[in-house]
Amino acid sequence: MAKKKPSVLEKAGEIFKEEKELTGELFDINAGKGLVRIKIDRIVPNPNQPRKTFYEQTISELAESIKEHGILSPIIVRPSGKKYEIVAGERRFKASRQAGLKEIPALIRKVSNGEARVISLIENIQREDLNDIDRASALRDLKVNLGSPWEAIAKRLGLTKRRVLDLVGLLDLPEEVKEEIRHKKLTEKHGRALRQLLKEADILREVFEFFQENKLTGDQSLELVKAVKSEPGFTIKEIFNKLDRKPKKEKSKQSTIEIAINDCAKLSRTIEKLGAEKITKDDKKEIKKSLQNIKAQIDNILDFIKG
Repeated sequence: MAKKKPSVLEKAGEIFKEEKELTGELFDINAGKGLVRIKIDRIVPNPNQPRKTFYEQTISELAESIKEHGILSPIIVRPSGKKYEIVAGERRFKASRQAGLKEIPALIRKVSNGEARVISLIENIQREDLNDIDRASALRDLKVNLGSPWEAIAKRLGLTKRRVLDLVGLLDLPEEVKEEIRHKKLTEKHGRALRQLLKEADILREVFEFFQENKLTGDQSLELVKAVKSEPGFTIKEIFNKLDRKPKKEKSKQSTIEIAINDCAKLSRTIEKLGAEKITKDDKKEIKKSLQNIKAQIDNILDFIKG
């Protein structure tokens, strides 16, 4: 049987348990009224929702799914006067309203502002459709709210510390670059490439525009920026054109003959360069001995080929 994926509440429970004590009410399914159906017009969004970007297309797709299958997972709310404020599940709420539902299944939890924010942050970080800039912002806010080191936060979320720091590092990028990543016109890899040029604003802008105009992949972008940093004095286009972008054959898939041909070509180029080197007497003896051995093997192969 497949291992059950922990819920947002369980994830939040683990973090809270490690950081500070709570009453237990937050994570008790019987707390408050438990699972109930609440009228849509009595539910209000969280004004401090960490998710900044909602895509109308995905909301519409979710609404269609809800029309056909209903809501598979309840939202989480907390009392707010005569209404209920969303703690987790705003996408489901928006899609349910769009689908024309009058009521929605929900879990009522009595939580503080800080606890509600942490739960909402964790839910957003776990969502696969969340863009990397909003996810990075949620991670940074989670650290502020919990005061934990990155390593502890990464461990609790099932991420590596490097992955967390790569994401949070995107927040250092210029706003126009973040906007492109936010709308998924550029990827996290594009962002990581551009971060290497933060101290060179003019070059960063030039490379950023080159990415856009030439529709470079994330891997191509990382390769290009590496070359840009190591080859000053050339234009971006010149450096890009010099890169070997042909797919390379894996050595394991090359035949012995192909390997021999490539190695002979390398040896030939190396021998050509020997004339320009200052060679000591001892080195001359070693080179002569190695070349004689190679010559003998080559003669044997040539005789074999002739035969």
